[in-house]
Amino acid sequence: MFSSVSITLINLLFSVGSFMYGIRCLYLAGKNRFLKWAGFWCSCLITVTFIGFVCKVQHWPGGDILENIMYALLIPGTLVVLLTLPSSGYFEWQPVHKKILKRLILPWTLIFTLAIIRFLLPEVQKVIWNSPPKVNNYGFEMIDYGIENKNGLISE
Repeated sequence: MFSSVSITLINLLFSVGSFMYGIRCLYLAGKNRFLKWAGFWCSCLITVTFIGFVCKVQHWPGGDILENIMYALLIPGTLVVLLTLPSSGYFEWQPVHKKILKRLILPWTLIFTLAIIRFLLPEVQKVIWNSPPKVNNYGFEMIDYGIENKNGLISE
């Protein structure tokens, strides 16, 4: 009872929090340009992803579009971050900057894991996202049995 409301509120809370954290990263990163922009854009992608999850689970319109946007940006975004991180001087970063990156990696890993499940295990993806809403069919969808009137034996 009320599971859809709680799922929607939790995902929307995550998406708003992620967007606010992305804006906060712009100020916390200081002179670290890599972390400033990577943190902001990764947070925006996480926000779109969580809103897409809400739309998919609730079968709202726009869920497929947001899911396609997320998958189209997830792989190139991951590659860009992984290929440019070593040249950003990660080992000389301040502890605050490393903490910011760790906070971004956790939801990014969750989203990347869901994307891997989506493409490598499509039958699991069908069960999770594409299952139609269940409707209880009372009476086992059986047709009432009609008694035949043979030789006038049934009185009506």
